[in-house]
Amino acid sequence: MIQAILEKKIKIVNGEGQETFVPESIANDDAMLKRLLASFYGTDNFRLERKEENGETVVHVIKMAGTKGVASLPLAVLLDCPGG
Repeated sequence: MIQAILEKKIKIVNGEGQETFVPESIANDDAMLKRLLASFYGTDNFRLERKEENGETVVHVIKMAGTKGVASLPLAVLLDCPGG
């Protein structure tokens, strides 16, 4: 716990321009960082992009468009419903 407090922090920027800082050990592990961010966003449908800005690593979170609904073939589902 104390190590995480003393550890270097990496800036995380999301698409809305909000910034937060996380310990470097978490920011450098894509799986762990995605799990952490998914708890805030309610989804893991985003991409992580690392850039050097002013000599510091900055992680940008780019949300990706997801699928809508659950029916892969809506017409087939509707035809199978009672009453056609």
